[in-house]
Amino acid sequence: PGYILYNNTCILTCPLGQYQDTNNLCQNCISPCKYCTTALTCQTCLTGYYIYNTTQCVAICPSGYYPVTTTCTLCSTTCQTCSNIATNCTSCQSGLYYYLNTCYS
Repeated sequence: PGYILYNNTCILTCPLGQYQDTNNLCQNCISPCKYCTTALTCQTCLTGYYIYNTTQCVAICPSGYYPVTTTCTLCSTTCQTCSNIATNCTSCQSGLYYYLNTCYS
């Protein structure tokens, strides 16, 4: 197996919060990323953050997404924004009408 240089010691895997670069050195993940595979690819976020777009950590899921455990999940295609589940719309896409948490054409 290939070894990685970390604090002048050869190790098999980088510690939590770091990733192995192309030079076999451990580099820090970009905060608030807890576990990453590259500088721009986060797989787990620190507590209080959500994975968005499979690679980024965000404190608040953007419009069109809602938080599920540790991940931002896409709302239903008719919802502009949603809450708790994909089909529980809180606002609608342009041209649709909102009634009782549902969007209609």
